[in-house]
Amino acid sequence: GTLGDFFNVSNEGSWYINVSVYATGASPFKSPTGGANTLPNSYYQVHGNFSNSGNTTGTINTAFVNVTYGKVPTSLATRMKVLMYMDHTEANNTGLIGVKVTVPEDEEAGAKTSTLVIFAEQQQDKK
Repeated sequence: GTLGDFFNVSNEGSWYINVSVYATGASPFKSPTGGANTLPNSYYQVHGNFSNSGNTTGTINTAFVNVTYGKVPTSLATRMKVLMYMDHTEANNTGLIGVKVTVPEDEEAGAKTSTLVIFAEQQQDKK
């Protein structure tokens, strides 16, 4: 089956930031089906779900949120940017990062683990 959940993030600093993600270590799966046992793979994906930064209408501004699920990359150099230009002012400084995990049908039972790095960096220019 497929399971989705979210990380809540907030910018408590004094600069606009970009938030990216990547995984370290091995795939959480042992099944070779569809390359599930190596990263990146289509069984382990992330996306930006929501950011209230610059949001005046209550809708997702896709210029600042990567709403498309993408395979979790494996390094800082290949990180996936999910939230861009996150504001630092109260009431406008939160966002969600969605995680979707689909277990391959032939995956053996047992606990699955992965380390997902959430990386924030200062946005050099203003929006």
